[in-house]
Amino acid sequence: MEHGAISVKQFCDWAGIGLTKAYEEINAGRLTMRKLGRKSMIRMTDAEAWLAALPAGTGPAPHKTVKQSEAKAVEPADAT
Repeated sequence: MEHGAISVKQFCDWAGIGLTKAYEEINAGRLTMRKLGRKSMIRMTDAEAWLAALPAGTGPAPHKTVKQSEAKAVEPADAT
């Protein structure tokens, strides 16, 4: 994307986050949103600065937990 500014929805697609998280970041002051009339825009320079300011993902990947309802039943082996 080579736009100077993008909509909040386009930002969400670009960043891989949902609208709720985007507005949380805006309300927390970590992401700057601009208004043009009724349209909400995020400058690409602000989007890139937001991304650069995120903490580095060092260490092991988070472990995915499986809900009990999603776990597959394992049949016990016959002891014959």
